[in-house]
Amino acid sequence: MSTVSDSQQGGPTMARTSATILIIDDDTSVRKVAKMRLEREGYRVVSAADGDEGLQLAQTEHPQLILLDILMPRMDGREVLRRLKSDPATHAIPVILLTVLEAQDEIHQSIGPGYADRLPKPYNPEHLLQKVRTLLTSAKPERPAGGA
Repeated sequence: MSTVSDSQQGGPTMARTSATILIIDDDTSVRKVAKMRLEREGYRVVSAADGDEGLQLAQTEHPQLILLDILMPRMDGREVLRRLKSDPATHAIPVILLTVLEAQDEIHQSIGPGYADRLPKPYNPEHLLQKVRTLLTSAKPERPAGGA
């Protein structure tokens, strides 16, 4: 029951964090696997099954990082990313794209700029964790008000 014992499960565990990560993906298994792996590392994880729900959670949960699927019904990841980056409340949140698109050129043509990194599907949960750690440790907390 103690979270201290979680650090004994092997692998380099960083200091426990309260960073919130939002997963937006219509695939239930992708959300479950990512959520379990990230929570084991001490991250707080919230998830959404579609773009509309994801945008709402981005506003209410204030995540420090978003994992975003590109190919989703109703509102695809391109539109979600566009809306996230055009909203002052969410524009600075780093986004990792979860995509079946392979080539970087294909991603740029299809999605455009605005994402911090990408992870091709299917992905290795350890690669996901490595990218999350890298982005969260390199991201500096931003305050909405104030000068540059």
